[in-house]
Amino acid sequence: MNVSSFVFEQTLKRLGVPAAAIRQLQIAGQLSDINGSGFPTELIQLSAPMVTRGLLNYAILQMKRDWVYPYWVHRQLDPKSTSFVARSQNPLLLNMTHRNWTMLGSPNGEYEAIVDPCGLLTPLPREWSIDVWLVTDRRIFLPSLSIPICQENDTKAPRITTRFDAHGILLEIEAFVDTTNQGRDVLFQAVHVTNTTDQISDALVCFALRPFNPEGVAPIHHIEFKLGRQLYVDKCLGLVFAEVPQRVYCSNGQRGDAVNILRRQAAHGNSPDRTGLKHSVSCPNGLANAAVVFEVRLASSAKCSIHMSVALGTKKDLSHVTPKSTWRVSFEQRRERHQARWNKERSTGAVIELADERLQKLFDANVLTLLQLHDGEFISPGPFLYHHFWFRDAAPMMYALERLGFHRRARQVIDGFPDRQTSDGFFRGPDGEWDSNGEALWLIEQHAAVSHSSSWIKHLFLHIQRGAEWIIQKRKQSNESATTHKGLLPPSLSAEHFGTVDQYYWDSFWGLRGIRSAAALARIIHRRELAERWDREAEMFSNDIRRSLEIVADRLGCNLIPASPSRPFDESAIGFVSGIYPLGITDVFPSAFHATLHEFTERFVDDRGFFHPII
Repeated sequence: MNVSSFVFEQTLKRLGVPAAAIRQLQIAGQLSDINGSGFPTELIQLSAPMVTRGLLNYAILQMKRDWVYPYWVHRQLDPKSTSFVARSQNPLLLNMTHRNWTMLGSPNGEYEAIVDPCGLLTPLPREWSIDVWLVTDRRIFLPSLSIPICQENDTKAPRITTRFDAHGILLEIEAFVDTTNQGRDVLFQAVHVTNTTDQISDALVCFALRPFNPEGVAPIHHIEFKLGRQLYVDKCLGLVFAEVPQRVYCSNGQRGDAVNILRRQAAHGNSPDRTGLKHSVSCPNGLANAAVVFEVRLASSAKCSIHMSVALGTKKDLSHVTPKSTWRVSFEQRRERHQARWNKERSTGAVIELADERLQKLFDANVLTLLQLHDGEFISPGPFLYHHFWFRDAAPMMYALERLGFHRRARQVIDGFPDRQTSDGFFRGPDGEWDSNGEALWLIEQHAAVSHSSSWIKHLFLHIQRGAEWIIQKRKQSNESATTHKGLLPPSLSAEHFGTVDQYYWDSFWGLRGIRSAAALARIIHRRELAERWDREAEMFSNDIRRSLEIVADRLGCNLIPASPSRPFDESAIGFVSGIYPLGITDVFPSAFHATLHEFTERFVDDRGFFHPII
């Protein structure tokens, strides 16, 4: 047991946690332990926000039932909904059913915003959200309690428009992210309301600042409305409106949800509720909330638009931002710039046209996703919880960028690899995950194949050499036993969802290809001796993998590739696919790869695809 694990367990004992629970935690730690270091730090960092948010959600969301939450909360807590999840003794309340938000970003921005299917906007990395409510004819329309007519995703330039039929008014919530002349990414939103009746319609358009997001509670402790158009959140600039609103209502956990002020107002014919008019509020429990209200009068078929913006960035990034006294560039001009910027960015890559319109939109949306998730030397698999760099996720994403012709972007990420390499040659992903060196070397080889730059390879070659030697030395650490085989990379805790610590073939497949990639790169710059030595190392590695698979074949009674030497053949074997594509190392044991592909698809794949039971 390491020091941190010991201190943690002693703390649990002092808190009165039962010995049985501590023992269960110890066992879980042992199953995830690599080199005696306990739980990998990265997994703790990733899981801790989910656990703490789950506890906070449990304490708030199910208790304050008259509040308006993101749509997933209402559906997941409603026993009449198909999304209902029985909770029983589960102390964590998490979004398990509607994790389908869409991101909005700029071509080179560090952060993105996200939009849920009902138009709720979250300007990351700050996690509070902006909802839009409509009060009309003694009724209040709440998108999170409704079903949109549609949500359109512009697949040429990331822009989301969510439409609702709101009691005789067409409500359209449009949003995109663009970069200002000062180089700052800003989320721009327009709310369009159109009177679809043949009568004059009076309505209140409300921008609601919410201490929630698609993951749950996102605490807000202080709100202040300043200078007629600016809403400060936790003493940092938040929302900036193009025009001055007619009313601002602020509330907190003690007073309740600001929506209740609007409900009372709607019941009295939209006459202002003077008791709720407040321009600032604080809440020790993080439930400060506000509604900024604009009055509109619409003739039949008339349309009105209201505009708002939020700068993306951390509180530290935005602490010294001073907004302009007026909106100097219109929303329409911003949209045109946004579209032109993305058209230019997409033109640097390949243009692929498909006959099927639906497939074309899916393809174009995926291209935009890749471009938004790449930020200089950083590329991440997601805009929110997974906004982190991992070599494992970078590998397929950068491979796609290369194939799409965005070679400059791939080069930017690779040029940052040396900063991620430790002194012993490890390209550091999470501790105890041994596939990253193979992925880094393979990515360098892929880029070299399209760049044809020997000088670039020479510039990186010391790091290439260290990375290859790390793989060679690391696989020597494995011992022959009932559960491990000599010559493979050691047991690891894979984030590929294969299971707990084990000697996964996935790592060795990537390691083998990494050495082959290093040899190919050495050959390009005429480092013949190194290339030949690495060829020999790769051949020995290949032989060790085959020997291991032959032992497994004897155990299983057929040539199949499970996740690890000691595992049965189950869904966790999905990692074998990497050996076929993209690594192309089936020469190690051709019949085993062929048989595994056939058996796996027969057992675990249906017309809906492959569903992995291990999370």
